[in-house]
Amino acid sequence: MNYNHPQIQKAVHIIHIVVGFLFCLFSFLYLWKVQGGVIGMAQHVLSGGQTVYSPLVGAIVLTIALFVLQKVLNRFFRLRRELYALSFFPSFLCMACLTDVAASAYSGISMGGWKLGLPLAFVVFILFILILKRFPNRSNSHVGGVEVRLFLPNAISLLLLAIMTCVFSNTDEKIHQQYKIEYCLMNNDYEGALKVGKKSNQANKETTALRAYALSKRNELGEHLFEYPQLYGSEGLLIPRADSVHMVFNPDSLYYALGAYPRYHKEPAMEFLTLLKQAPHQAIEPMAGEYYLCGLLLDKRLQDFVETLPDYYVMMDSVALPHYYEEALVLYSRQGYYTEHLDSLLDSQYEKYDSIKVSAKNAKQAANLTMNDYQHTYWWYYDFVNKK
Repeated sequence: MNYNHPQIQKAVHIIHIVVGFLFCLFSFLYLWKVQGGVIGMAQHVLSGGQTVYSPLVGAIVLTIALFVLQKVLNRFFRLRRELYALSFFPSFLCMACLTDVAASAYSGISMGGWKLGLPLAFVVFILFILILKRFPNRSNSHVGGVEVRLFLPNAISLLLLAIMTCVFSNTDEKIHQQYKIEYCLMNNDYEGALKVGKKSNQANKETTALRAYALSKRNELGEHLFEYPQLYGSEGLLIPRADSVHMVFNPDSLYYALGAYPRYHKEPAMEFLTLLKQAPHQAIEPMAGEYYLCGLLLDKRLQDFVETLPDYYVMMDSVALPHYYEEALVLYSRQGYYTEHLDSLLDSQYEKYDSIKVSAKNAKQAANLTMNDYQHTYWWYYDFVNKK
């Protein structure tokens, strides 16, 4: 191909601009919207919790740096116009490394396989380029349609590099949810925190505790707790203070709101909450009380819950209780015990739930038959969820 032809020179210039723009667009959106939290966690841990990362500013700075890296390296590569997009390989590789390094953030940042993989990939890439440049260019010298002949291989290369980056980056749904919720809580956006992963059944222990905190700040803990996955019992309500270095959200904010701090590392949640309940003074008694009541429900201590509930609520039919407290009382009464407060509508709903459950051949089938309509009830949690 005659690269000195004016039409070809113009086409090459356009291809460089288009490919560069597409790379910057992908890099910016990927580093901001998809992996912003991952990089933020890595930066937070590496700084010992002393700094806070801005996903938007970070995405801009990193995109510029990666684009400059491509420009510098391409002065040495000087790839053919059809393979110009391959000059972005080092930038994509660095992007993948940056967004995978935080996969083990809670045990400390580690390069993992990238310690060997990153320099090895660069060496292989350079060798590939050197071999490629030794082959003569056999492209058709015809000028017509040059834009298409140049753009297609570049577009395909760029797409494959983007896919490679996504494959090697941190794609753990639970980790991404946690990071997003933490950033919302840092900005006191409790509603936004509760919207993150609302329809997902995936949640780690930290995410579960962060959601409980957001609900409590909105005075909705007993009203909406079981709308989210609860896999850790009462331990899913609290976060160890030792995790403060590894989290953007400082667990001390939770304990400050409860009115006290654990006596020692990894103190059992209900042991801590019981001491709070027994304390002679409770600066924020309602929140500590809600945590204690919900901890009893999460541990399926229904008898203790019913006996404790009057300490915090007036047990009269005219007084509305949080939704899941009402469900717990219905379940308690269905187990053959008397309760002063009973919602007749919920009681009829439980009767329907129970009839479906008992019609099943085994527990697994019962869980499947009732999941769609009752998965977010306390009854379903009590019957079918076992904590990890």
